[in-house]
Amino acid sequence: MKEIIVQALRNLLSSPKSRSTPFKLRDAAVDGSGLQAGISGHDWSSIGEKIYEGRGG
Repeated sequence: MKEIIVQALRNLLSSPKSRSTPFKLRDAAVDGSGLQAGISGHDWSSIGEKIYEGRGG
């Protein structure tokens, strides 16, 4: 069974790409003006602490 899966993966990876156009990730930006006041300039660790403050984390 392992040999069948390995051979199938080899065939798949060696075949030419079937997608005619390359994948393009859509823009998922949101409106806003960045971080809230009082958060800007903090490291991610302290931002994480603020996010979970009062939630048992």
